[in-house]
Amino acid sequence: MKSKYLETTLSLDDLTQKKEEYTEINSVMPSNVEDIYTVISYYKIIANKWGWFSRLKWSFEEWSNHILDNTNYFRFVVNNYNKIGFFELKRISRDVGLIKYVALFDEFIGLGYGRQTIFLIKKLAMENAFNKLLVQTRDTDHSNALKIYLKAGFVILKQEELTFEK
Repeated sequence: MKSKYLETTLSLDDLTQKKEEYTEINSVMPSNVEDIYTVISYYKIIANKWGWFSRLKWSFEEWSNHILDNTNYFRFVVNNYNKIGFFELKRISRDVGLIKYVALFDEFIGLGYGRQTIFLIKKLAMENAFNKLLVQTRDTDHSNALKIYLKAGFVILKQEELTFEK
């Protein structure tokens, strides 16, 4: 499996030029116990499809601690009050963020919400004083993922072949 590492720098131009284009969705932070259960449920649905197995065995307490950790920015993606997916941004240094997950439910893929979600992530990153964003995408991710990141201004830093033992 191939993995690509990408990065982009952030500027206000990223947000001001496209603001009108991206008004259909917004992001909402989990705010209560019910939301944490929703996060766990959504993660399990999407993780099985895309091979994101690292958190499937986490307990409720591990999820709660992770979501409440001030270096993690977990958000639901919302359209007309309906949760259509989620993303997670992690602060890895004072001014650098790592996009950990971007996930939309199947019925919302291919409608432009992926591009809009990247815009929301960039906006959140700038609001939290990030100057640079990193992301890793793999062959097993959605076939549009790399295209969306590249269109959003990310550039490929490196590519490597990954192997997993069973």
